[in-house]
Amino acid sequence: MDKTQPSIVCLSSFFSTDRILLYSSLLDHLPDYARPVVWSYAHLESSFESDQEHVRYFEKFFMDHSIPYRIKLLRQLVDYVWDRTMRSTSRESFWHVRKSKETTPQERLMYALAGPLSWLRLGPWLERLLSAVIIKFGKNKEVLEHFQKHRPAAILAMCPFSTMQMGIVAVAKALQIPVFAFITSFDNITTKNRLIFEYDGYIAWSEQMKRELHEYYPATKAAPVYVVGAPQFDVFMQDQYLRTRKEFMQGCGLDPGRPLVVYCLGSPNLIREDHGALQFLQRLRGPAQRPDIQVILRLHPGFKEAGCTELDRIKAEFPDVVIQGPHRHWTTIPYQSSDSVVEWVNTLRHADVVVNLSSTMAVDASIFDKPVVNLDYDPEPGGPNQQLVKEINHKWVHFRPIAESGGVWLVNNPDELVAATLAYLKDPSLHAAQRRWIVEFVCQQVDGNSGRRFAEALGELMGRSVEPSLVRV
Repeated sequence: MDKTQPSIVCLSSFFSTDRILLYSSLLDHLPDYARPVVWSYAHLESSFESDQEHVRYFEKFFMDHSIPYRIKLLRQLVDYVWDRTMRSTSRESFWHVRKSKETTPQERLMYALAGPLSWLRLGPWLERLLSAVIIKFGKNKEVLEHFQKHRPAAILAMCPFSTMQMGIVAVAKALQIPVFAFITSFDNITTKNRLIFEYDGYIAWSEQMKRELHEYYPATKAAPVYVVGAPQFDVFMQDQYLRTRKEFMQGCGLDPGRPLVVYCLGSPNLIREDHGALQFLQRLRGPAQRPDIQVILRLHPGFKEAGCTELDRIKAEFPDVVIQGPHRHWTTIPYQSSDSVVEWVNTLRHADVVVNLSSTMAVDASIFDKPVVNLDYDPEPGGPNQQLVKEINHKWVHFRPIAESGGVWLVNNPDELVAATLAYLKDPSLHAAQRRWIVEFVCQQVDGNSGRRFAEALGELMGRSVEPSLVRV
């Protein structure tokens, strides 16, 4: 590693961005422009692969990501003022259907206060105030000392919507170090907290994401925005992660000659989808009489099994079902090893039908042209989240185009779920054109080269923002 090269510090707070840094080609090409330095908590996980090729860029730099509590409160108020101003359909829906009923009286008071502040058009002023307050009082002192001694040429905020990275970005702003923002996922602009800082450049997946960025953050029209594709999907095109159907299926104890349905669960903190998996299996093995259909139940890679109370019942009643739980890959901090990536890629690659509830897995499956059945109902007994599910599918900005594209089969009850699954197994070509549209709409392109384009975009951004003598192009 060339220590004389200008450095770019990549801030990664979640396994999804660690996955990009570890397994896409981003860090293969970024050294052409600057020396990458990765700050992540991944190395604290016992299963972290110290021999992985890109680990040499990871520094064991222990930093406190937090900002003072009072500043967090001000940030919440700013979020609510913008909610009342921009009227983000997704965030407004979640507040009224779910959050307002579960949150603290303090937050409900702030939401009420945000109404008159929005009416007075104080949103932009409050946002500038918050940015200044964070830079003055919310700087991470440890990072400030480090950057004063070892000043990087630039910072890449890979989770810019998260409060966790604000104290570090504040240091960069105070020291006038260029900071670039990567829009982590296709739902972030319309569902996450407000972006507080203005960045020197932005990296997005698609033209649709770029349009949303300009709509919700008009100031970004004056900044460079690069569309590079979705780099986490580069692994779908890399031979080292691909396994034959026979090799993968037999490794899971399954028969390569029999059909495979993959039932994907989302966050148990949002909707209890494990109830839906149990209902599906009961009907598949009962009235449908299809013991030949094999099932993999895939849990969200960021959540342990504890949040899914129906798993014990599924294991007892359906011991032939393969359960892919993250407990096999991490113990303390959500992390995806290369084995986990192989499992993820080939589970989708060899699925015959994928079932999910309004998750990114609908996009993952569409990339492999796998039929997708999407629940349009709450499977939990009593349907406590029925309205939320309907609004996610038919109102939320990021998922409504997918749900209503015709590329996923929306079902309203467990019987329809089984019927749609059987129809897709009979004719997997159904809705293939619409699935291709989903991929292009969300990801722009999936060709295995998004990491390279990401690196090239950072190189150009550094050429714009950093002294030319410091950047090798």
